[in-house]
Amino acid sequence: EYGGWQALSASLKDSKTLRSLNVSWCAGGPECAQPLFDMLSKNNSITCLNVSGNAILDEGGVVLARSLSFNSKLESLYISNNGLGAKTFHTLLQVLNKHNKKLSTLNFLNISNHH
Repeated sequence: EYGGWQALSASLKDSKTLRSLNVSWCAGGPECAQPLFDMLSKNNSITCLNVSGNAILDEGGVVLARSLSFNSKLESLYISNNGLGAKTFHTLLQVLNKHNKKLSTLNFLNISNHH
């Protein structure tokens, strides 16, 4: 499971053509989110990311926030059903407000769900 996320992330790191990535409901967890979100900090071609339903929890949410501080191209972010706490979600909003002026869609319905 983790190895697949690492391989996917490594292969997308230098992609200049991929615009939308949907890895929703892939049973990732926070440890799998790490390589994906690290890739996001280096890849500025992705404009739509859906990581809903992966139980990234607060640990993965912190990594996502750090990655988003280096990515200014993301226009749509779907992060529902990931077990994110209010503090982590607030941190994400602060980072997006400061570093990303293009984001027009943010789907966070049921951020605390652990399915």
